[in-house]
Amino acid sequence: MKKNHSLPPVPERFHQRVQHTLEGLPEQTRPQRRFPLRGVAGVALAAALCVGGTAMAAGVSGGFPLFFPQGEDAALSDYIAAPAEVVTDENDHYRMTVEAFLFDQATGTGLVRLHIENKAGDGVRPFAVLGYYPQYQNQPGLAWSGLEQVWGNGDGKLAFQVMYGENHTGSRFYLDTTRSTENDYYLEGAFIAGPASGIDTDQEPLRLVARDYALDPTGLGGEVLSAGLPQAQAMPSRQGGTDGVEVTLSPVGLQITNQNQTHGYVVDDLNTVALRLADGTEQVMVDDANTIDQTLYALGTEDGKTVTYALAQTFALDQVTAVVLNGTAYPLD
Repeated sequence: MKKNHSLPPVPERFHQRVQHTLEGLPEQTRPQRRFPLRGVAGVALAAALCVGGTAMAAGVSGGFPLFFPQGEDAALSDYIAAPAEVVTDENDHYRMTVEAFLFDQATGTGLVRLHIENKAGDGVRPFAVLGYYPQYQNQPGLAWSGLEQVWGNGDGKLAFQVMYGENHTGSRFYLDTTRSTENDYYLEGAFIAGPASGIDTDQEPLRLVARDYALDPTGLGGEVLSAGLPQAQAMPSRQGGTDGVEVTLSPVGLQITNQNQTHGYVVDDLNTVALRLADGTEQVMVDDANTIDQTLYALGTEDGKTVTYALAQTFALDQVTAVVLNGTAYPLD
């Protein structure tokens, strides 16, 4: 998480809430992200964040214009859930509306676009925005470096989270500054609901929540807004692998399991990740040495053997012949 440069002030009370929560949590998926540099600050931030048809708005082209500003996500339009009715929740201060939602069951990866209205009209934004280290700002190879990640740290601020039952998913939410105004805020989030084998949205739908951590003394944060997410359209996926390495690829997610991993985390050992296409070219997703990261979020499991990426590049799934990890190609079926 080394991309963060300037963080909002974190009160000691919040640190205590985070520590209380981490001590009380059962074993669960462990958030991980690949970055060219490594440091303790990123680990602390990751821990804090973990506790802590098509529906379109007028004038918006594509389902997720912040994540895909050139409209590259047009190929995803068939898989974006269109609620029968607008999915909304509100309280005295804010109204939250889900505008677009996509979820890939095979990798447990999803995207969500939402609109927050400040009903008070006082211009007080209900979250802080994280800054990045200067070397990561607006880097062409880093998909997230031009985005503004929101942070619900202070009392009265909102933190956004996709929930599966009572389980938190790993996620990052970003502010769309081109569309947002003084009292209207448009956000897009990338989330991973954990190992796909444990997710069944037919039995337990996903839901989007906004939390105010000040309202829950246990540290998990009190829900102030909650909207059930619609059942998303099934997405195609392909599997493959060899020699104990299994890969699952969808248009928005990539899950990698290395059964040979005996120590550490597979996500930390993946210095390069690419998709090999039928014409022999490779579409690079991660390349630490050349400061390339075309993912929006990554989540690793506690045993270190599996990592899932939410992808920030589109591609023709039927044209991918293999996933290339650290130079070794793993063919897809």
